[in-house]
Amino acid sequence: MEYEAGNAPLSNSPSAKSTLKASIKDQSGAGKIKIGELLRKEGQISGRQLEEALAIQKRSNRRLSSILLRLGYIDGETILNVLSRTLNYQAVFISREPPKEDALAALPYEIAQKFMAFPVRLLGTTLQVTMVEPTDTSAVEALQDHIGRSVSLSVSSEKEIIQAYRTYYNLSDDELQSFLDDDRVVTDLEKKDDDDDVIGIDDLGDFGALASEAAEGYEIEGMAEKQEEADQYSATDAPIIKLVNGILIKAVKDGVSDIHIEPYEKSMQVRYRLDGSLFKTMSLPLSIKNALNSRIKIMANLDITERRVPQDGRIKIRMGKKRAVDFRVSTLPTLFGESIVLRILDKASLNVDLTKLGFEPETFEVLKSCISRPQGLLLVT
Repeated sequence: MEYEAGNAPLSNSPSAKSTLKASIKDQSGAGKIKIGELLRKEGQISGRQLEEALAIQKRSNRRLSSILLRLGYIDGETILNVLSRTLNYQAVFISREPPKEDALAALPYEIAQKFMAFPVRLLGTTLQVTMVEPTDTSAVEALQDHIGRSVSLSVSSEKEIIQAYRTYYNLSDDELQSFLDDDRVVTDLEKKDDDDDVIGIDDLGDFGALASEAAEGYEIEGMAEKQEEADQYSATDAPIIKLVNGILIKAVKDGVSDIHIEPYEKSMQVRYRLDGSLFKTMSLPLSIKNALNSRIKIMANLDITERRVPQDGRIKIRMGKKRAVDFRVSTLPTLFGESIVLRILDKASLNVDLTKLGFEPETFEVLKSCISRPQGLLLVT
């Protein structure tokens, strides 16, 4: 028996099945974009990395996200963060939301592990299921056929779902280890050469494709170009310039307050702060670290030869004729290189009318008096 979103039983007619599949595609977003292409456009992986993972997928028949994770191209939370942010999937943390008994009974372990899914709760005849790759329409359709009821999709990390299998399906250690190891993927990993980690100049376009599109038509002000002996790329290379411009413009368009560019042992991460929370928006190769940092320091009129002391500067972006956005730039030496934080100062987003904040007239006069003083500290407690 099959069901549609409204929880009424569906007949086995072709029209009923097509309606059900359409509703699945609406939920999964698979009709719009595939997970690998989404990760590439979001700057999480390069085109070369995607092609490599797809080649391994053809040989191993594993999920693309699992392959990318084991290759080290994404981290455990990447899929969760990207899908919840871009496609509005509800992020489910199973450790905080224990499943209901009736939901566990509706989805046996043999079926759950086949689709890397986990039941959360029953809503009428619809089962809320959280998956690592809810965008896989064919998998969702097959899952729905197996359990004989419609599903509502959420997203969880692979680690969360595997741990939930152990907790709620009483997995043995051997069964648990089978999720963590895969000989076919490990074999492919062992064939990887150190040279494979060197990114090509064309791959930089993959990382900046979405960002560069956002930057078209805007002017970024900076001081005259300075030259530096770059490791692999120069701060004046076109892909580096487009990438930096795109990162800045995309941040302004997305309404974020801060940009964090942080080097780690094996990669470089670009993170945006939105509504107080940091989320990773791009993972870049270390081979462009110095060129990227130098480009930002050139634009902020900082010393590109000094990497051992903190520096501060500013960048201005013109958004049309009447709007300008300032960035306050701070650099800080860390274990793996310089970390850069850019605070976005957009005057257009600061149209705050203090009279509408509910101050009593007497308190408001005191506040205006404090603000008008040339120096001092105002505490809001």
